[in-house]
Amino acid sequence: MTDVKQYQQSSALALERCKSFTFDVNQQAESLSQWEQHYNQHGSGIFNGYLDELKLEGIHFFEEFTSRILQQECNVKEESLWLGFSQQAQRPRINNDKILTDQIMTRPSNIPFELITPSDFHIYGLVINKATLYNGMFGSDLELWQKINTKITASKPNHYVSYELTKLIDLLLNGHELFQNNKPSRLKTLAPLITSKVIDLLGKLEYDNTELNITHYTKQRVIANVNNYIKKNNQYPLTVTELCKITNDPVNNSV
Repeated sequence: MTDVKQYQQSSALALERCKSFTFDVNQQAESLSQWEQHYNQHGSGIFNGYLDELKLEGIHFFEEFTSRILQQECNVKEESLWLGFSQQAQRPRINNDKILTDQIMTRPSNIPFELITPSDFHIYGLVINKATLYNGMFGSDLELWQKINTKITASKPNHYVSYELTKLIDLLLNGHELFQNNKPSRLKTLAPLITSKVIDLLGKLEYDNTELNITHYTKQRVIANVNNYIKKNNQYPLTVTELCKITNDPVNNSV
């Protein structure tokens, strides 16, 4: 069953506003534009959720609600960074790493990752174009964000940044007077101020350079590939080379 309602706005300054409600988990996944997600619902019961979005120049702000426990396979679009956070006591996981309170989940583009969210979960976040981010940063802040790598799943906990980003996104999504009548002059004034505020907050984040555990997600992918091979060919892989080919891993020369 699907019941989708959408509210949209747009303007010459690339302001886009959209809110959708649905009882279909796949419909909610399909409504995403700046990143890809494939949902697997865990547990029985009817799903309901919504996705509230605002795109303003190089930043895509969002709030998402999902009523059921979901396992999500995600991939951020080219030349962007995805950041997600929640003020709820229930915590999500990325690649089986539990995200602590006030951590900002951070993922670069074109690197698939697994996101598990609990039931009745609100997540806030943004997808920021790398050029927009880099153009507003200098010195050590710029160097840090240019080095965000595939191993990093979240920042160190920072209550101030988490709270301020949540407050900003909530204001942008629900403060309709900010963009009333889509006046170009008002948007022209607000857009750089909002971008500057976001970049200033992100500049306060710190990241641990140590490699985090991503073996759980890798293991799941390898097992799935092997199982698919067995079902398709009705036989087990017989050699190390064959096994490596199936799992998309290079042959380990030390074997």
